[in-house]
Amino acid sequence: RGLRGASNPPPMPLEQLERLFGHLAEYHASQPRPPLLAFALHGGEPGLLPLAYFRGLVTAQRRTLGRAGIRWRNDLQTNLLTMDDAKLAGLADLGIGVSVSIDVVGGQRVNTRGCDMDGRAVERLDQLLDQGWAPRLGLGGISVLHAGNVHRSVEMFEHFARRSLAMRFLPVFAMVDPPPRMRHLMLSPEQIVEALWEVMQARLQSPTLTGTRVYPLDDYLRAAVVTVSGGRQKQHDPEQGEWTLIVDTDGTVYTHSDAYLPGAALGNGFRQPLAELMRSTTRRGLIADRRARSRLCAECPHSAGCNGLPMIEAVPSERIRDHAGQLRCGVARPLIDRMVALIRAVPGVLPSGLRATDGTV
Repeated sequence: RGLRGASNPPPMPLEQLERLFGHLAEYHASQPRPPLLAFALHGGEPGLLPLAYFRGLVTAQRRTLGRAGIRWRNDLQTNLLTMDDAKLAGLADLGIGVSVSIDVVGGQRVNTRGCDMDGRAVERLDQLLDQGWAPRLGLGGISVLHAGNVHRSVEMFEHFARRSLAMRFLPVFAMVDPPPRMRHLMLSPEQIVEALWEVMQARLQSPTLTGTRVYPLDDYLRAAVVTVSGGRQKQHDPEQGEWTLIVDTDGTVYTHSDAYLPGAALGNGFRQPLAELMRSTTRRGLIADRRARSRLCAECPHSAGCNGLPMIEAVPSERIRDHAGQLRCGVARPLIDRMVALIRAVPGVLPSGLRATDGTV
């Protein structure tokens, strides 16, 4: 369900994309309950693509998915700096949502001359908000949490909250052998937990900030609420279907947890039917790997409340091990632990904006 776009190297050819959409339509039309397909267009900077490309993309979706009765939506991830008003209006007319990639602080988004681009992106975002673009584009924010800004997570959150924009943190997990350009940005699980918990506390302490959605915190909060209420949330089962598929620019298809790893490709979505990819020997092996990780979820006290995605779909850098080499849930479980303890210790601690009677958030 993920679609990877790029501007340089060249983007996916539209005729190949139409074949991909056709394969998706054929596969999902045969399912008892076809899902809503969510395509994330990212790169690179997909905003560099001409508006005609996006018109062609949506036309291809209408000819394939639309005719098969499959629902879909598109979301484009951009830094906004290549987006003039005409292109934004065209995206809005096509129903393409926009997620803005801005770290706010940290100084890691630089151009080829080494100039920090976040300041310009913030100015452009505020200009769009002043002009009323938010509802037309479904604007939201994405920020990378790294060693250069982990101590300022609340400031990053408040930047979007004060603008009434939902946002997502993408933490940079420590890697076993990160490339030289990334080594100084690595975070430990403990640093990520503390940074996100500070954001959680800031939301509880300020009524004006509680209504802003912030992920993955809201996913963990949902698990905590369901756990405390004695409810149950459906756990992700890759045997029943993939949470996310990632399609490279040449059509190579991967699962989320093993994207771009050698030997992990399911096949080619431009040339092969999706049913063939879903039956592939490679996918069978990846399902076995994920089922093995799900056993850790079965031992967790929050197994009924959590959907298991943080562990089952963990990418290699998120597969955290303790000193004995045992796999552990290094971020989701500690945060859910804290949330459950807080809810039980202080009944009613969650403002109405952070709770719901059906146990969902």
